[in-house]
Amino acid sequence: SSLALNAAPADTVFTITVNTSDSVTQDYTITVKRFSDDASLSDIKINGATITGFSPTTYSYTPSYNYSVDEAVLLITTEDNNATYEVNGGAILASYPLTVGSGNIFTISVTAQDGVATQDYIVTVTREAQVLDNASLSAITVDGTPVAGFDANTLTYTINVDASAVSVD
Repeated sequence: SSLALNAAPADTVFTITVNTSDSVTQDYTITVKRFSDDASLSDIKINGATITGFSPTTYSYTPSYNYSVDEAVLLITTEDNNATYEVNGGAILASYPLTVGSGNIFTISVTAQDGVATQDYIVTVTREAQVLDNASLSAITVDGTPVAGFDANTLTYTINVDASAVSVD
């Protein structure tokens, strides 16, 4: 006869009692382990913050970070504590260097406790290019001679040339 199993992941314990004709009994205990097939993640964090819009049923993300963020520290949490995961086909590293652009791709492959069910999550991180916000000059030269009294905070100068000058370099 068949016996119902508890919902996964759980153990179901059965006891079978064998009686002999001379009234000897022997109990056998059978534990059936039913493994989880849950290969989902409950969270993906980069540098301590959950990826914006994270959902266990969304499998692709494209977060962006400014130029000052030069590495990604991934913290991955599986929905089922017995599931395992790899990043880019191997064990997770303490941190991953980020290059400028969108070439920072992390494939998180989750395997359920049953060893059969799998799910991939793809995180494509963009590191923005460096923005140079210093539009100040360090010097001004006219015909190879530095302008006397140059100051990067002074924005207007008058240069005197003699009457024969037709251009300046």
